[in-house]
Amino acid sequence: MPSHYRGEGLRSTGRQTTQFYSQVAPSEVLQKDMATQLKSGHTAEPLSDEDSARILKDFPGQVDGLVRVQPGGWILPTPYLEMADKIYDFKFRESDVVVMTHPKCGTTWTQDLLWNMVHNPNIDNPAAEEAVNGRSPYLEVDILLMGKMKEMMLSDTSNPMLKQFAELCPGANPADGIGIQMAAATPGIRIIKSHLTFPLLPPDLLDTTKVVYVMRNPKDMCISYNHHCRMARFHDFQGNMDLFVDYLTNDELFYGPYWNHVKEGWKRRDHPRLYVLFFENLKADPVAEVRELDKFLGTDLTEEQMTKVIEHTSFDKMKARDAHFPVTEEMKKKILNQEVVQNEGGFFRKGQVGDFKNKLTPAQESKIDAWTKMNTEGMDIEFKYSI
Repeated sequence: MPSHYRGEGLRSTGRQTTQFYSQVAPSEVLQKDMATQLKSGHTAEPLSDEDSARILKDFPGQVDGLVRVQPGGWILPTPYLEMADKIYDFKFRESDVVVMTHPKCGTTWTQDLLWNMVHNPNIDNPAAEEAVNGRSPYLEVDILLMGKMKEMMLSDTSNPMLKQFAELCPGANPADGIGIQMAAATPGIRIIKSHLTFPLLPPDLLDTTKVVYVMRNPKDMCISYNHHCRMARFHDFQGNMDLFVDYLTNDELFYGPYWNHVKEGWKRRDHPRLYVLFFENLKADPVAEVRELDKFLGTDLTEEQMTKVIEHTSFDKMKARDAHFPVTEEMKKKILNQEVVQNEGGFFRKGQVGDFKNKLTPAQESKIDAWTKMNTEGMDIEFKYSI
């Protein structure tokens, strides 16, 4: 077993006895209880030793390990167990807008678009220059910032995220959850991001607030997610595209299964507090989509304001600002693979529709097509693969 895995004992929580996770092997974490019951009614199950070892070999940054949450088969980092009940009990406000997506489906673009529609319609709010995930809290970010990663983040006293946390949450302990505490303390109309699925969030979510659920065609999502997993050190994917497509279609990537995530959003599409936004439609006709979002949000923007917001949140403008997370440039160098960033781009890579045509082989496309067909039978859903 790798030397960086060291168990740190048990911690008693309000549900069952579970582990406190910091650089602990997934097999060590859960083998005593074998499963952990969550307030949501779900059960978190350990992966087999064989699967854990295989995934760690291909994703060496995922040192905290993974659990599979049932029902649904959700794949999440083991530290999710420390945050699961807090997230399920989170108090949303009637004025909130939740941006919910599977990773790499247009999350950051939608966050920035909605935040500016609500808080910066005249493009004169100085806070707009701050990082998107500082203005629009990432509810469960801490499940990615555990172990070595969180220790590094908390040790950097110049970290803008920690400074913002101290201002918003005076006297609070960042070790208890940076994202969830910042979200709770954010004043006014909150634009809150989550990659979690509906069943893992508060059951009254749609009775309380509005949700914008963003979808993207699975082939472009795959390309973007592959880039992200090679770029981000907390994934550090080491394989080729063939292997990544296998992980995707076998439902073994963070926050997956992708199609279960999509189905949870799609089956609620007629709820008056849910707006289903397709990445491809926003890319093809941002004016039309922003008009519909304006009605949904009740922001009552003028045509001039909509034009300004669309221009300000265009991909090129967002890429030029390159403000995703509120961290220092030095910290970016530590948490992002700089070779990938320099050669292929950072968090803002291309933002295109149809780029998969330049990246996927016919065999890889066929595998994704077969996986898509199997999972969308009877769904009455259609994705665009070009615009």
